[in-house]
Order: sequence, then structure tokens, then C-alpha cells
Amino acid sequence: AGSPISIYIHLRKIEFDEGKSSFDAKAVLFAEYAWKDSVLHEWESRLQLQESSSKITRQQQYDKENRNSNNKGPGFTKLESLRMSIVLNHIFHALFIMTVSVTCGCTIFITKTCIAMFWCLAATH
Repeated sequence: AGSPISIYIHLRKIEFDEGKSSFDAKAVLFAEYAWKDSVLHEWESRLQLQESSSKITRQQQYDKENRNSNNKGPGFTKLESLRMSIVLNHIFHALFIMTVSVTCGCTIFITKTCIAMFWCLAATH
């Protein structure tokens, strides 16, 4: 169903002054939005880089650039997993849902819900 994709994540705690008597959530969230926008802009510009003749990947180029600098920019981490573990996870998840639906006596409801979700996904992809 297509070629594999790379997923990158970046986790960061939102910093704010807890000692203040008043908390402006809008200002804190807007500052986070501005930071996120700058990170995504930087990441997008790095993805636009052409691969060099030595065929290093964009992630390797990014790591190399940040290793040699004091830049504490976006620290994206590629998520990797074994294909077999993902497939087994989906199989066990489906078996669990079927077991719970049979136990609770809601097999028809679960079946209709799964069919509806399938058609929603099929229509939007």
C-alpha cells in the first residue's frame, strides 16, 4: 500500500511562570504557536536541501550540521519499528476488539462502526 514514510516527533514542555497570580493562557499558547511555526519553517527548509553526491540522507545532514554547532534547534527523532511488530500489534488489537464485542454482546454495533470508519477513511484518502 505504498512506500514507507518517515515520521519525526519533537516533544517540549511548555514553560510559563507558575508564581504569577494571573495566568494568560492565550499569550503562552500564542508564543508556543510562534515557536512551532518557526521550527516547522526551519525543518521544511532543511527538507528542501538537495542530497549531496555522497548520498547522505537529509536526517544525517541535519544531524551533522547540529552536531558541529551549539544550536539547540528542533530535535526531531525518527520513529522506527519492525514491520512484523506493527502487523502483530494490529492483529492482536483486532482480536481484542472482537473478544470484547462478543463478550459484551455488541458485535453488530462494533461491525457497523468498523465499516463506517473504513468508508470514512476510504473516502478521505
